[in-house]
Amino acid sequence: MKTFFPILIFLISVGLSGCSGWQLRGVSEGEALSFSAYVSFSRAEKVGRAMPRALRSRGGVSHSVSQGADYSITILNEQFKRKVISVDPANGYVRELELSLTCEITVRDKDGKLVIPRQTLRFSRDYYFDELSAEFTADNRQLLENDLADNAAESIVLRLDVGSSK
Repeated sequence: MKTFFPILIFLISVGLSGCSGWQLRGVSEGEALSFSAYVSFSRAEKVGRAMPRALRSRGGVSHSVSQGADYSITILNEQFKRKVISVDPANGYVRELELSLTCEITVRDKDGKLVIPRQTLRFSRDYYFDELSAEFTADNRQLLENDLADNAAESIVLRLDVGSSK
């Protein structure tokens, strides 16, 4: 039994060390992604403000002007909606809500060619809560909307398919 434990630990560590070779789709090993993007958003505050963080997380840089940027991302609008999904039949309190985000985007490359035509993106999440929690207070609602906007921004950056354009 005493020799079994060290052998088991060794086998687990060897097995886990073989799992470290993953890479992002479209990126060859050793290739560093670096790209720049100009983000325009006049009626999409939350998604627009989440874009620089999403770009940085994928190796991109946010430009303040469109000249010199590899991509020009235009977020045309965003709309958040809440919908009641379930109600407690005993007391009538809301038990589950759906928070959804709809936004429209277009993306062009540095030559002005359309990379992503005008698209409507939809994201939604369900939130379950009890009547004693402060799940959908005004502050928490803002946090949940910001979190959904972060997911939308990451999705937009992933749609750029930067690895294949280089």
